[in-house]
Amino acid sequence: MKSGSFILLIVIAITLGFNGIPLAGSTITQVTNNSYEDSFPRIKGDYLVWQGYVDGDQEIFLYNIATGETTQITYNDYDDLSPQTDGSNIVWHGFKDGEWDIFLWDGSTVQTISDRSAEDVSPQIANGLIVWASAPFGGDSAGSGEIMFYDVGTKTHILLSGSVDPGNVLDDSAPRISAEEVMWTQTDNDENTTMYLYSLPSGPAFRAPESYIWKGSAQSDGNLMVSTPFDGNDKEIVVHDNTLRSRERITNNDLQDTFPSISGNYVAWVGGQLQAAEIYLAFYEPTDSSAGFGTGDSGNTARGFGTGDSGDTGTGFDTGDSGGDSGLCFVSTVASSLSW
Repeated sequence: MKSGSFILLIVIAITLGFNGIPLAGSTITQVTNNSYEDSFPRIKGDYLVWQGYVDGDQEIFLYNIATGETTQITYNDYDDLSPQTDGSNIVWHGFKDGEWDIFLWDGSTVQTISDRSAEDVSPQIANGLIVWASAPFGGDSAGSGEIMFYDVGTKTHILLSGSVDPGNVLDDSAPRISAEEVMWTQTDNDENTTMYLYSLPSGPAFRAPESYIWKGSAQSDGNLMVSTPFDGNDKEIVVHDNTLRSRERITNNDLQDTFPSISGNYVAWVGGQLQAAEIYLAFYEPTDSSAGFGTGDSGNTARGFGTGDSGDTGTGFDTGDSGGDSGLCFVSTVASSLSW
C-alpha cells in the first residue's frame, strides 16, 4: 500500500473514533466578541483571565463568572503576558521600562511585586502565594535564573533556590506551585536537569525523588481533564472523567479550539485564530451516554495525550507560555489510562 493511502486510512480511523465521543450537554458562553486576538485563558473559581492584543500591545482581561462582568485590568503601552489566577488575585509578567517584571492585581489595584534588577517571568499562583523565575542582570544581560516567592498576605519575598544554589551558579527555572509545595528545574552547565521541591509554607528546599511527578496542570482539576484532539478537520474540546472513565465533547464546530483550562466543571478555551480568536466558557454537564475509555473498553489501547496547540501527542502537558518547558514532563495520572 502506498504511504498516501496509509495516511488517509489513519485520518479516517481517527475521525471515526472521535465521532464516537458523545457531545456533553454543556452551556457555552462566548465571553469575547471583538476584532483583536484573545489568547492564553486561565480559570480558577469565578475568575477567567486572558490576554488580548489591543492597540498594538497585549493587555490583561478578567471575566467574573459570578457577575458576568468583563474588566480590562491593564491599560498601558507595553506587553502584559501569561496571566494566572487563584480565583482572587491575578499575576502576569509585563515588559516595562526595558525589562520584564511581575505584576499583581489584588482585586482593586495593580502593583509591581518583583523588587530587583532582573528579568522576572513566568509567574504562577496558588492561594495567594506566587512564584516566578528571576534572572539577575550582570552587566547588560541577565544571568542564571533563580526562583522567587511572594506572599500576597504578608507582602514578603523569599529566594527559594538560594539554599540549593547559593552562588546562583546553576540555572533555576520553570517554577510551579500548588497548595502544598513549589517545584522547579535546575540546569547545570552540561544541560543536565534536576527537579527541586520546596515544602510550603516554610521549606526546606530539597531534591525531588527520581520517581516524583508533578501532577498539577491548567488542563486538569480533580478527576476531570481537558484535551484538544483533532477530529479530522479541526481541534475540539474534550473532557475526560477519570472517576467515571468517560469522555465527552464540549465543542462540535468548524473552529480551531485550543488552549483549554479547567476549574471545577468550568472549561475555558480559545476558539478561532489570530484576530478571529475569541474566549469561550462552558459549564460541563456530563450525560448518561458518555463513552468509556481506557483498558476496560473492548479493542482500545490505552495511551496518553498532549494538550499543546500544535498537534502534540504523548503523556506530557504543555503548560508553558509558548510550547512548554524544555526537558520537563508534567503528567496527570489520568493520561496513562486514556485511549481514542
